[in-house]
Amino acid sequence: MKTSKTIVNLYVAWTVAFNTKSDPEGKPWPGKWRPADDRLAVNYNDVDIRLIELGIMQTQANKGIGKGKIQAFEYYMGEIDACITDAGHMGDEALNAILTNHRSTMFRWLGREVDLNFLEENK
Repeated sequence: MKTSKTIVNLYVAWTVAFNTKSDPEGKPWPGKWRPADDRLAVNYNDVDIRLIELGIMQTQANKGIGKGKIQAFEYYMGEIDACITDAGHMGDEALNAILTNHRSTMFRWLGREVDLNFLEENK
């Protein structure tokens, strides 16, 4: 695996939460990281992890809970790229505020918090 462990963990944490909530029976999604995901995500290793997380959450919000599962990192790339482009227009404080707001909204929609403790361990 060449992709940063933090990116992989972020993908798995958010995608498992989203796909489990989207399953009509609430069955947990096993959270697979595939070689195809690794080939694409490695290009984001030097990107601020907050932008990747924002892109993931925005993609999930756009898709809507219960409207199918997300099976690949590639599905998130359009929104991640948009967040990278938009980041040039905001400072650190604004980025952190947006991230906090998006997390809060997603936690409400999902009906639970997503364990993101690994982000603190990698600072």
